[in-house]
Amino acid sequence: MAMVARSAATHPESAEVILTTPRGRRHPFPRRRLSPWQWRGTLLALLTVGCLTLHALTVWEGQQIARYKQQQNALTTRMHALRAQIEERLSALTPPSTPATQPPVPLTVQRSATPTSMLGRR
Repeated sequence: MAMVARSAATHPESAEVILTTPRGRRHPFPRRRLSPWQWRGTLLALLTVGCLTLHALTVWEGQQIARYKQQQNALTTRMHALRAQIEERLSALTPPSTPATQPPVPLTVQRSATPTSMLGRR
């Protein structure tokens, strides 16, 4: 178990801690307490690293999205070209006298002379 001896010459702000062994020897791994400014600097450095990492990931993801959009545009263009080729071949197979598509038939609603309810009663 290590014992702690404080140096009398140090200021309370920098409070250097000297670790000693139970026999009074100096501990091989001395520790220093960080001042509040050192803590703030450490936290600021970690925040900066986090922001830079987030920025790098955002840029990378934006590049991925741009690549996917480019692929999607190429596939859409290819699909339209294939559709045009299919329509060309189909139009060559159908005789010119019959239209390829029939015009839609308009629906007409006939009203009865006497109104009836949904239950069949007048």
